[in-house]
Amino acid sequence: MARLWAPKDTDPPNRRAVRAAMANAITLTPFDWFTQKLDLALRGIDARFRR
Repeated sequence: MARLWAPKDTDPPNRRAVRAAMANAITLTPFDWFTQKLDLALRGIDARFRR
């Protein structure tokens, strides 16, 4: 399934990023996937409220 989501050279940059994220999500263990999403959310919260 990850091969179906692999980025293609003909894709625009944003679509390549989405495809890479989906392929990564498919191949990661659930704990690793959750840890990455939690880290992303915490960085977003920190960036939003840091002044």
